[in-house]
Amino acid sequence: MIADVLRGSLGFAAVSVAAFSVWAFGPLKGPAMYAAVAVAFLLLSGVALSPLARPKRRFLPAFLPAFTLYAVAWCAAWFFLTFKGRDYVGIAAGGALFTAVLAAVLGGRRAWLRATLVLVAAHALGYWLGGVACYAEGHGKLGMLAWGLGYGLGFGAGIGYVFHAFQAASSRVP
Repeated sequence: MIADVLRGSLGFAAVSVAAFSVWAFGPLKGPAMYAAVAVAFLLLSGVALSPLARPKRRFLPAFLPAFTLYAVAWCAAWFFLTFKGRDYVGIAAGGALFTAVLAAVLGGRRAWLRATLVLVAAHALGYWLGGVACYAEGHGKLGMLAWGLGYGLGFGAGIGYVFHAFQAASSRVP
């Protein structure tokens, strides 16, 4: 389990810094920028995180729809809700969808609630730490990349845990 959490955390952190560079350095704004960041995540995650799935060929059929639904839920919360903390509503709703898809594809549905709680908590912590680093730096380009690092470390740790939990639960005899 520890190896999967570390692989998820470090691999997704690298992917996140690359994806957040679209925000930091790209010319896009608003929904187009968020869509471009999501595409960067989808394109880069397979390389960094596919070892989490056993066998590796199971990664993309599980991750692509899970992350897509997560991104849609997060963006819906961000764009349509109007209160402080809407990003954390997106993290919770998106995290629940993410884990539901992974449970359906990988099996191990018995682990869904615990996996969702771990994913959401790790993701929220990384997101919050990234935000603190970003604003401490003055919300400049380096701060945006720092946010990507924190986001990636936290969400990636959760992703590593979730892949491990569902695959371990699905390999047990009911």
